[in-house]
Amino acid sequence: MLPAEPLPYEHLRKLLNIVEEIEAEFDQILKKLSATGWLEHDRAADTYYLHTLIAEVVRDKHRPTYARFAQLADTLENLLDDETIKLGEKIPYLPYAQSLAQRLPDAELAGLCLSACDRYSELGNLQLGMWFAKEAKRRYSILRNEHNVARIYQRLGDIYQALVILIKRWKALNNITALFKNYWRKILNQKDLKIASPFPMKS
Repeated sequence: MLPAEPLPYEHLRKLLNIVEEIEAEFDQILKKLSATGWLEHDRAADTYYLHTLIAEVVRDKHRPTYARFAQLADTLENLLDDETIKLGEKIPYLPYAQSLAQRLPDAELAGLCLSACDRYSELGNLQLGMWFAKEAKRRYSILRNEHNVARIYQRLGDIYQALVILIKRWKALNNITALFKNYWRKILNQKDLKIASPFPMKS
């Protein structure tokens, strides 16, 4: 259910709620899976990788359900909402939320989608912020949670407003660039003046 990429040991420990009392046992499980070829262990980076083909076989044999991954989803949601953790420290965990949301259509993941929406919006990634907002709205609507549906509409409004501002700034930047290009054309058209233009000029 996690992305098909090398996963840091520390991320696995946090996502799976591995406390100190069972950490040694968890390490032994990882070693056995690595020794039998189920996992690839990069000792230098301390990451574990489950090959895509193996992951697909496991998913076909054990079809993923929300019940199986509820604890993982709750842990991830709490981590993304934890105000004592800095935003920069949450960034590496956001792809995990996207992986879960894409593979599990269950309405119970609405809270995780809302948390991911807020974090991506804070980062300025409006595309993923909007995607998660729409997913949260769809799932909260299934749960008939009108209060949170209203919250989602507010999030969507904020994202649309941010997009409008971004588009206006982009247009303004293009206008400024066009003014500077015209300015340099006039300078370069002056006789006996040799100067390099900072803009690519079409002949």
